[in-house]
Formats: sequence, C-alpha cells, structure tokens
Amino acid sequence: WLKLESRALQNVARRTRSGRSAMPSASGLLAGLGAFLSAPTLVTGDLPLHCLPEDILGEWTFVTDGAPSEVGGGIQTCGHATPNGVKSMLSLVGAESREKLVHESERFRVALTNLVEGEGDDRHLVAASSDGRRGRWTMVFDEGFEVRFEDQSYFAHFEFEVMPGKTASEGDMLDKIAKFYGQAQNHTMRPAATPSNQVYACHCERTSVGWHTRQGAGGSRRHGCFHAHRSGDGSAFAALGA
Repeated sequence: WLKLESRALQNVARRTRSGRSAMPSASGLLAGLGAFLSAPTLVTGDLPLHCLPEDILGEWTFVTDGAPSEVGGGIQTCGHATPNGVKSMLSLVGAESREKLVHESERFRVALTNLVEGEGDDRHLVAASSDGRRGRWTMVFDEGFEVRFEDQSYFAHFEFEVMPGKTASEGDMLDKIAKFYGQAQNHTMRPAATPSNQVYACHCERTSVGWHTRQGAGGSRRHGCFHAHRSGDGSAFAALGA
C-alpha cells in the first residue's frame, strides 16, 4: 500500500531537472499559515530542504503540547524568528530544543498513506491516526507537510542541520545539501558534488518544531507546538487499503 500513485502526487512533487522546486517558495506557505492561525504572518524564503512524497510515506510519531493557547492571546512562534530563515531554523535543531519548545502533553502515531479518497476538489491523500481518526495530508512544497484531522491541523518543516566544519548563510537553498536522511530509493535528487556546496544535512525522516491548531471551548481556536518523526513503514495501518 506504500506504492506511490504518481498521478495523484504529481502536483505536489514537481521539480525541475536541476533540482529546484517547480513550486512556489515557502513564503506563500507561511502566509497561508498566518491565515490558518488567524494571527500575524511568519515569513520565510527557500530553505536547504528537499523531500518528496515517496520519502514521507509511512508511520510517524507526533508529539504535541496539546495546543494550550488561545489564538487571540497572540501567536506562538514555536521558536521561529519573524521573519524566519536558515539560522532561525538551525536554532531549533536537536532534542534539547524540541523538549524546551514542546512541553509534551500527548503523543500519537499517524500513518501518511498513498490511499486517495474524495472527488474533484476534495480529492486527498489519507492520514490515519493510531486512535482511529481518519484525515488528510499533503506535502507543502518540498519543505514540509500538513496533516488535518477534523478540527485539528498540523504543519512543520522538515529539519536540516549544518555539516561539521561548515558555515550556514541566510539564503542557502537545496543546492547546498550534502547529505540526505530518510530518502526513498527512487528519490532522484543527489547531494551537492562540489565540496564548497556541501553544507547541510537534510532530514526527511523528522520535522523541526511546527505549529498546530484545534477547536477550543465555545468555538474558539487554540494553538500550540509539535514535532514529529517517522517511526515505521506504516505496516500497522495496512488494513486501511483493504
């Protein structure tokens, strides 16, 4: 069931032969996130990330703080700067940052599947949680993913880090990736060949700290922070395709 349905995914996986994403930059993403949170926008540019849907399929463990804050009380930046960028993202790398920014309130598993449901504009890829919820997921450019379950939404970038002895610079993009983690066998993007460009490790198997929202009391929206990592191939959820 993890075999890709390429036609259903081609709109989220397009890229040029040079490896640059054929989709808009991530600035549009976080503009949308601002509306999604009904709060001021966090803005970022392209980042040294490049992950495809085939890299992401499988079982993920989500760790959240339970969305403790009312949206009207001000957006939680979840450790990101405004505007966001390479160095801001790097400040979130590692278990210590994740534990500091996400005070764990809940933990659950989510299968990001290739199962397609719906018709027309409602056609979507299925996400299924270990507690029985069924929702949808999508790649957001080649830099992150969004998952939705009824009144709950989750978005995060994938994580990247600086290789030993290298220096990060704002504006660096995917042509500076030296190593991929969690890359599927049929992922055609290869690390930078020039030593001077071998700056970052791109992690397609885990996220940076991201944002989530859910319904609160009286119809209000609550928001908080989360992170996720791939924890299996999704075999525990294989019955979804039956």
